[in-house]
Amino acid sequence: MPTNWLEWQLFPEESLPVLKNAYALLLEKASLPFQKAREALLMPSTAAFQDATKDVLSLADVHPYTLNLLLCASCLDELRERYQNAGKEDLFRSYKEQLATLLRSCKDTSGIWGIKNALWNWMFHELGCVRLGRLLFEPYFHFSTAEYNSIKRGDRVILIHIPGGEKLDMTAVEQALQLGYAHFKDRFENGIVPFVTDSWLIYPPYLEGVFKEGSNLEKFARLFTVIEESTDAFSNFRTVFGIPYSEENLACVPQDTSLQRNMLRFIKDGNKMGRGYGIFFYGENGIIK
Repeated sequence: MPTNWLEWQLFPEESLPVLKNAYALLLEKASLPFQKAREALLMPSTAAFQDATKDVLSLADVHPYTLNLLLCASCLDELRERYQNAGKEDLFRSYKEQLATLLRSCKDTSGIWGIKNALWNWMFHELGCVRLGRLLFEPYFHFSTAEYNSIKRGDRVILIHIPGGEKLDMTAVEQALQLGYAHFKDRFENGIVPFVTDSWLIYPPYLEGVFKEGSNLEKFARLFTVIEESTDAFSNFRTVFGIPYSEENLACVPQDTSLQRNMLRFIKDGNKMGRGYGIFFYGENGIIK
């Protein structure tokens, strides 16, 4: 089992006492199931991972989010070798940065040093998801609606993920799209890359008063043609306000930003939060209108 990865200058210094104490407890109380969960994460095997983490949590008093982070971090040595063998060390550095970003975001939104979903990281383990600048790109994704323009259900598209914990600066987004286009264009015969996302950030009703006109959020949402939209109650309430939804919390949510103030007004007016599924096409000269 690795012993040196916590010494890497990867995580915020204030998180290290919590992470090191939790790791020591895991080694003392649940070393074998922790190792099994780690191996399942590297394979990956969803069922084996879930069984092993259940065993770990029954033996050691560690928060599940913290366990997720420690499992992902404990895979870094093996992952570095995989990326080196594939000649993609720059993508490995991006993965480490993403892990640190998720750690900070989890702390900001839940008060826990950890990450909320360890299994999602299998895509990085298989070199199947890459971070290029401000955005994450998942290439092994297929269009999920009936048809749009030249794209049909089942056609390959590039899925964009928007990591939390950072400002959504449009200059950085545009740079990331340029990097994403250069990285993926050879996978498409015509050199035109279809990018999609499924996110609360492109929910159309938010363009009518929630996202400030001219803001980065509004500009990002308008990149996409939204094909489908759905309400999802308050699943992104914590993302916006940093606390879970409840009637009691609704009366005391922070209103430090225009997004928080506008979203609170939106909810109090009887509207539901939601998400959109959208697409745009990118060519040599940028987004194709």
